[in-house]
Amino acid sequence: MRELLHRRLPPFATIAVLAGLVTLAVFRLPESFISQLENSGSFSLTERGWAFRLLAAFAILQAVYVGYGVLRPEHVKSAREKDPKVAKLTRAGLMSGLSWNASAVIFLTIVYGIAMLGFTGFRAGFWFFIALAILQAAWYFREIGQVGRWLGFQPETIADTSGASWEPDPMTYSPPLTRGLVAGERSSSR
Repeated sequence: MRELLHRRLPPFATIAVLAGLVTLAVFRLPESFISQLENSGSFSLTERGWAFRLLAAFAILQAVYVGYGVLRPEHVKSAREKDPKVAKLTRAGLMSGLSWNASAVIFLTIVYGIAMLGFTGFRAGFWFFIALAILQAAWYFREIGQVGRWLGFQPETIADTSGASWEPDPMTYSPPLTRGLVAGERSSSR
């Protein structure tokens, strides 16, 4: 189980380094550049404020959906039972996939912050998205840990329970509606 929990470290370390680099780059932007972004916008201050609020609300809704809807042991259990691709994944593969997907969502929050900074010129708004990304990372790291503890007690993969495999029809097969239309074939109802 300890190996499963260590699977979540590389994606989160990668996103932490990336967030640190982006934060440092934005922190080092000259104030003249930020004021030029703020003054050269084609929208009014009120419109830019609403754009920030909408983007922030969308980022929060996305964070809550992923945290409560995707990164839960119950959701992973139902996905393993219903989706054959997920059922064939090993526990380690499933943990790695969940971790990288959670990191991608955190990176998307950082991208929202960069877009908002470029659109509105509000540096303080960028810090909001960085703070949100840090909260997401802590929450998602914990949730993936819960999934990893649950997976520690599950089988490596879920066996195919359908038992039936699809076999193509023979070349001589014709569907019931077309049986009377095929030349040389007599219908048995006559």
